[in-house]
Amino acid sequence: TLEQIKHRAKFNQDEMVALWRMVERLPTLRSLLIERSVKKTPSFAELVDQADTFVGQVHQISGKVISVTQRDVPKQHEISKSLKRYFEVRVRLRANEEVTIVTRGIPKHFLSHAPEGQAVSSHGLFFKSVLKTDGKAEPLFVAHRFHWLPTQADSAANINKDMVVLSSLGFDASLLDHMKSRNRTKGIGPTERECFYQLLSRI
Repeated sequence: TLEQIKHRAKFNQDEMVALWRMVERLPTLRSLLIERSVKKTPSFAELVDQADTFVGQVHQISGKVISVTQRDVPKQHEISKSLKRYFEVRVRLRANEEVTIVTRGIPKHFLSHAPEGQAVSSHGLFFKSVLKTDGKAEPLFVAHRFHWLPTQADSAANINKDMVVLSSLGFDASLLDHMKSRNRTKGIGPTERECFYQLLSRI
């Protein structure tokens, strides 16, 4: 459980299993419920030094991607039947501090183009203050998904000026990735509705 997590320490096996279960189950929560649970984000130092106070809370995270690493869940664990892989996304915040966000999915664009330096935001559940190899502690969050907010047009990366304009208004460009690949013989699903209403509210 979250109460048993040891902060300012490396992961132990029980914590890894708890993390995998959190990543697996978070998508079942409605995005509106998650957004309504967002708390005022504490300072980086508070998250590290007073982790017990904030564990389990949802916070708004905004910054630029440093790296994206895919991880596989060991096949010997039962949870691997429903969660085979996940992603660790390192994000640099505006104050040049770094956090890790663990998520089940990333924008499809990040799978085919280098994500480094791309602006993102997310509602992340604070999970643990993790001790890194350099001896410093760093906040780790779990999130259902990311909002991708490109800030510069790049034809080679299929980022056009319209996407940049929409992103400057807070539109999540990763929703467009989904629209391009959706099965048009099926009805409108939750992601299509979210894309439509985000566009409607920003135009």
